[in-house]
Amino acid sequence: MANQKLTDRIETETSEDNDLIHIVKSGVSFKIKKSNFVSGSVIQQQVTATASQTVITLTRNAKTLDVYVDRVYQIKGIDYNHTEDTNTLTFTNGLDADSIVNIRLF
Repeated sequence: MANQKLTDRIETETSEDNDLIHIVKSGVSFKIKKSNFVSGSVIQQQVTATASQTVITLTRNAKTLDVYVDRVYQIKGIDYNHTEDTNTLTFTNGLDADSIVNIRLF
């Protein structure tokens, strides 16, 4: 039997109970519910830290964040905490002066 390579593709299909995304990549096929993705837009915020800065006020309310300091991913509960009702991000340790903080708000 000859090897058959499936073409890489992404398809959208609609079923009675939900919309699915069908992905074929390197011969592997799988389906993902669209509802598993975060709806709405993603906002990016960049801040240049001052010496020992620990608190950043976010530009909008967000349930989920991706946080990077100088391109290093930060872990919620270890490196920072997020207080949703006040739109603040509080780092466990003070940041170095001129550190670049990149935040993706979902």
